[in-house]
Amino acid sequence: MQLNMIDDPFEAIVDVFSETALTFLFIVATLTLNATLDKFVQVSCALLVTDNVIASIALPLVAWITISGSILSYFILALLFIWNLLIVSYIFNKTLKIDKLASVVMGVLYFMVTYIGTFYISTLLNL
Repeated sequence: MQLNMIDDPFEAIVDVFSETALTFLFIVATLTLNATLDKFVQVSCALLVTDNVIASIALPLVAWITISGSILSYFILALLFIWNLLIVSYIFNKTLKIDKLASVVMGVLYFMVTYIGTFYISTLLNL
């Protein structure tokens, strides 16, 4: 889930818990507004498994970026992010029964809430 290189174990634990909590809150809010809260378990599993599988693929790339700074590693990491966005958008498309553009917007909103929210929480706790 968290791909940044964190050397403090407490910060890593807080980041993972806050990202997971924000993911669950986003899913509950979205499904409640769409009146499909009965699909919470399926959507949660799909999003969390997708994030973790792609993060496990991206982790060596982050190490590669840290060590070499190669432009190819940045390109591959960007492709993985786009792939993750497409998968998340597909999940929202099928769950919420919305068109493709709206599902991409939901995917971007999901990433903004979870990742930027986690960064914000982590920054607040480090003050």
